[in-house]
Amino acid sequence: MKHNKEKLGEIGERIFACMVPGCNFSKDKFDRVKDLEHDGKTFEVKTQVRYQNENCFTVRAGKQIEKCENVDFLIFVEFDATDYIKVWHCESTRSHEQLITSHGVTRGYYCDKMNLISEVFWPNVAQSMRDLSESSVFNKPTAAEQEGQLSWSM
Repeated sequence: MKHNKEKLGEIGERIFACMVPGCNFSKDKFDRVKDLEHDGKTFEVKTQVRYQNENCFTVRAGKQIEKCENVDFLIFVEFDATDYIKVWHCESTRSHEQLITSHGVTRGYYCDKMNLISEVFWPNVAQSMRDLSESSVFNKPTAAEQEGQLSWSM
């Protein structure tokens, strides 16, 4: 059974693959090198909400950064509270800065160093992405709250 994070990542990869006909998905879902290949070039696709405080996308330090740095193309598929999905190309896979966020040490890839390559109005997919997201931006109740397992006392 896939976790929401995996499903979300797969949606982003499929969105980008639609833009580049002939892309091949990695045969190994835990591929440590790339997500997609096309004409001998490798692609890493990150699907996420923009970190508004810094106007960037974040990637946790460690193996994910290595993966981002060692591909030919780094792509970010962005979703937010709107019904638009944006696809960004990060021109330099090594153009990141260290940030301390609520998720610990991360690397920030700044939008002003990227090219917006597509913006698509896709309400049903954007909503699916929000539903799968764990981002606090959407202020969703936790699973325990949804099931009524938490009690609130005053």
